[in-house]
Amino acid sequence: MTFALERTPLNIPLTKESWERFKIELGNPDPIIKAQARGKLVTAALVGYTLMEAVQNGNGSITGGGPSDERQKKALQAAGWQPYSIKIGDEYFSYQRLDPIATPLGIIADIVETGVTESKDFNESELEHATQAFLLALTRNVTNKSYLAGIQTFTDALSDPDRFVPRFGRNFVSSFVPNLISQMADSDTQAMKESRSVMDSVKKKLGDRNGLDSKRNVLGEEIMMEAMFDSPLQFFNPIAFSTKKDDPVLQEMASLNHAFRLPPPNLGGQIDMLAYKSDAGQSAYDRWQELLKSTKIGGQTLRQKLSRLIKSRDYKQLSPESEPGLESPRITQINSILTKYRKEARKRMMREFPELDKQYSALTLAKTRFKTGVSREDVLALLSQ
Repeated sequence: MTFALERTPLNIPLTKESWERFKIELGNPDPIIKAQARGKLVTAALVGYTLMEAVQNGNGSITGGGPSDERQKKALQAAGWQPYSIKIGDEYFSYQRLDPIATPLGIIADIVETGVTESKDFNESELEHATQAFLLALTRNVTNKSYLAGIQTFTDALSDPDRFVPRFGRNFVSSFVPNLISQMADSDTQAMKESRSVMDSVKKKLGDRNGLDSKRNVLGEEIMMEAMFDSPLQFFNPIAFSTKKDDPVLQEMASLNHAFRLPPPNLGGQIDMLAYKSDAGQSAYDRWQELLKSTKIGGQTLRQKLSRLIKSRDYKQLSPESEPGLESPRITQINSILTKYRKEARKRMMREFPELDKQYSALTLAKTRFKTGVSREDVLALLSQ
């Protein structure tokens, strides 16, 4: 990390200490130390200029960290995009583990994405926009490293315990399982799995995927883990790999720069669907998402309905641009269809989980009666039945 930062244009003026150290090295009577300081300066300038030109003129062939909104980033990833990668043809090859090259390249890519490509807010000055891009690029590329992941998770847990302590606990306990085992288990093309508890994390690291819910996109489809090589030795490969999907629906949703989101796992704001499991260990929540891709309305699946929508003349005449507080009408139409299919898929899921259906019916009835003036005690009694 230090080696990489000392050879980026951002390092020398970054802090008073680094600037003073650089001046001392330039004035050092030892010609070797002086030559090294000059070499760092020239290297930083050349690397910075070269990478800036490459990223700006690469038309997306060198990616940074992507949107700061995690849901927008997931929409891009569903279409095959990959952060901190070099795109060759339709394939993305991650450079994230190739330090010291990765750090200066990632910093420049993030500056271009957030400071040059993204337009500033209407109430934001050019200086504020540039400063935020600089700080975001530096923060991402210092903290977003596999060899600093443990430290980052620990500091997150200290700063926001309610949100990050469970994640820290999962990572800490599962870290006792050798990485080689999990890398071997992840070495082929397969559906990615969720790990929501300590035991889930341990099972996943051990390669036991049974009973773990799948990671899914907003259409309910499983997100697949891709392998660069069709070989048992793939787990030795440090480069993450992804292929751009030839998928008009996902490409359209990604191009709208909107955080299309999965529904929350809490039904009615109170019932945790993750707590209800089938005999095979699948949660009611995951089953709901799985049914979404096969549910039909008017003889059409969700994917077929969206595909027909984005090909229609009326849809193409709508503006794809969103303004602050006013989203694109294309987004409105897509969300309307998603809502209809999710409601229908939820009805199908409820028939498979009668206990959940009973609890949700009681909750709905209790809310209705509470609005009509029934006492709080009677409502609580109804919920406890």
